[in-house]
Amino acid sequence: MVTYLPGYGFGLLKRWLCKSQNQLIHLYNNPKHMAIRTLLLTGALLVSSASFGQQKGYYRTPTLHGNTVIFTAEGDLWKYDINTSLCSRLTSDDGVELNPAISPDGKTVAFLGQYEGSTEIYVMDINGGVPRRLTYELTNGQLISGWTKDGKILYRSKGNTVLPQPQLIKLDPANLKKETLPLWQASLGSFDDEGALYFTRFPNQGSKTKRYKGGLIEQLWKFNGRQEATSLTGDFDGTSTSPMYYNGRVYFLSDRDGTMNLWSMDKNGKDLKQQTHSKGWDLQMPSLDAGRIVYQKGADIYLYDIAADNEKLLNINLVSDFDQRKPKWIQKPTNSISFSDVSPKGTYVAIVSRGRLFVSPAKSDRWVEITRKSGIRVKDVHFIDDKTIAALSDEGGEYEVWKVNADGSGEARPITKGSKVIISSFAVSPNGKYIAYLDKNDVLRIAETATGDIKFNYDKSYGGINEISWSPNSTFLNISQNLENLNAQINVIDTRSMKMTPVTTSRTNSYNPA
Repeated sequence: MVTYLPGYGFGLLKRWLCKSQNQLIHLYNNPKHMAIRTLLLTGALLVSSASFGQQKGYYRTPTLHGNTVIFTAEGDLWKYDINTSLCSRLTSDDGVELNPAISPDGKTVAFLGQYEGSTEIYVMDINGGVPRRLTYELTNGQLISGWTKDGKILYRSKGNTVLPQPQLIKLDPANLKKETLPLWQASLGSFDDEGALYFTRFPNQGSKTKRYKGGLIEQLWKFNGRQEATSLTGDFDGTSTSPMYYNGRVYFLSDRDGTMNLWSMDKNGKDLKQQTHSKGWDLQMPSLDAGRIVYQKGADIYLYDIAADNEKLLNINLVSDFDQRKPKWIQKPTNSISFSDVSPKGTYVAIVSRGRLFVSPAKSDRWVEITRKSGIRVKDVHFIDDKTIAALSDEGGEYEVWKVNADGSGEARPITKGSKVIISSFAVSPNGKYIAYLDKNDVLRIAETATGDIKFNYDKSYGGINEISWSPNSTFLNISQNLENLNAQINVIDTRSMKMTPVTTSRTNSYNPA
């Protein structure tokens, strides 16, 4: 409850709070100013409540109309006012609501929801209300590009085509009539004033690979509805995506400078101009309205003004209980076991559960935690011998293979050092002398357990290495690698000479060496 004091408004309180600390103390201690003391206490409580009640979240898929931004956080839709910085939750379903788009009149928001299981398109009043389902396609990969000027929703889907590629569809929310655009492949799109469509053919390939240049690269095309579509960004072998038309130019995301930034070009793909200059954080999911663009950068949402050529961080705070941040008691840690290994003599088992490393006697259910340092995560574990464990840990900041005593005593010691690419898996030789490990670039290395010295390095695999396993006497390391003809071939590395030899033909598929 807030006490109302006649004659003392919040504007006066604000001015008092701007005075020096000594003046505030004088006012507070003076018995003649009991009303002021009460008001100061009330104001302090309000400030404290605002400070601790509103916190930062992780913000995604923003859309803009006027001074209203709608975005996804905590799996729900939120509405943010740029002028007042007020933020309120719009949806609260157990499923995820995302990819909102505000109608041209600013009264309705379309979005993807999971109210009835599958991800479908819904609409609701921008001020809240019961969502109305528009699609029943029961397919994955739907994505809303936005609204057309005549009030239709432009989205991609595979649900209305027999082709193995998504197409762009215009949906009338009033009568649910659909119109599939006459394009074989289309994923994201934006219309100009004359009705020409600027679009990407392929969806994002999904791997989050930086500077992707593969066969499913996103590039921008133009389709006027009469002739064949023409490529606008084919001269660049990187990504160009998320087209947005405004005032004679096409704004889009591209990694031409090494980071996904905003760029623009004229309607014919000429007069290229870089609009933003983010370093490190890629820009994602942009939305344009009346010369301003909102987008996700890191965990925040930024607003870019085209005319002023500047961006600013939107100071969004959530009024929420942040349920996902609360401590949770794990009743059955066995359900969260991700890696395990049995000691050579079968007397102990090493277990990784929720990134933490434990050891338990084979005939007991008592777990002893080995990694007691806060913030350390383990991804894989193998015994070197009954007293020593090798674990893939980020204790040094990056994932490396570390050696630790099985009883938890002493300090962990790194075996591998200076890895530039994340180590994906490793295997310890039965005699404990060597560790073979793979990284995300499919580079295979063999290192000495005692010193960490690299004794073998192989980076010529055409299609990646599938499995690695040791012979019982630790003399041979067996691998299966993918060849250019799409077959898998088994190779053997002799640790005495550290030379690799293929042992199966390339004409047949061979894998799972043991």
